[in-house]
Amino acid sequence: MLLAALAYAAEEKETEQKIPWQTDIEAALANGEESGTPSLLYFTADWCPPCKQMKKTTWVDDSVVAALEDYTPVYIDADSQPQVLQSYGVSAIPTIVLVDPAGEELFRTVGYVEAKALVATLDKHAGE
Repeated sequence: MLLAALAYAAEEKETEQKIPWQTDIEAALANGEESGTPSLLYFTADWCPPCKQMKKTTWVDDSVVAALEDYTPVYIDADSQPQVLQSYGVSAIPTIVLVDPAGEELFRTVGYVEAKALVATLDKHAGE
């Protein structure tokens, strides 16, 4: 059991190191507006099975990490920030919302997203 917990902690650390997640959505959106960078809003929770799978696959994929260099990635925990979910009309997780630098929604998807599909979407909306 201890080994499993240590492996999970190492996995979490790797994900955190690859993607520079921000957790303050207001600051992230302000930064995006100032820099002209779109944002990726990732609505998630620790107890969500598809979210856990994305941590193991999608978020550690090098092509996703590279594609996110053109975005401000924001990690929004459903349990600690329910007001943000409500303000974006999120009723299921995982949900990914791409917003332009002005905060206008460009794209939304709900459920598990494979790395290849996410990269295609990120590439399509980069620079909008």
